[in-house]
Order: sequence, then C-alpha cells, then structure tokens
Amino acid sequence: MASIKVRKKSEVKEILEERIQRSAEKREARDTWMNHWEREGTKVAKSLGGGKRPTKMKDLDLIQEREYSNNK
Repeated sequence: MASIKVRKKSEVKEILEERIQRSAEKREARDTWMNHWEREGTKVAKSLGGGKRPTKMKDLDLIQEREYSNNK
C-alpha cells in the first residue's frame, strides 16, 4: 500500500502555485496556433497522396483487338 504524505498548508500552497504556473505555461504553448500562417519557418510538408496501390493500365490496342476478334 502507498503511504500517505502529511503536508503542511505552506507546502500545499507552494505545490499548488507550481502546478498553476506549469499549467499556464502549457496553455501558452498550446495557444500558439493563432496566426500560424504569419509565422516563418514552420512549413508543413505537403502530402502528395502516396500509399495507394497502382491500378493496372488497360492497353487500348489490346481492348480493340479483343473487340474486333469477338465480332468476327
């Protein structure tokens, strides 16, 4: 079992102040999306649509030959 820590009010107050300060810093870091288009040097690589399986190309001459031979 975990032991229970008994803290004084001053310690608790100090810990709370540290946590509030850290959360404020995180909030500021998250709010950097505003006007992100105006910042320089943070370009995201454009996706070129890869990862798709190539489709088989139908040879037009083969298709025409088959149609011609089927019509005979």
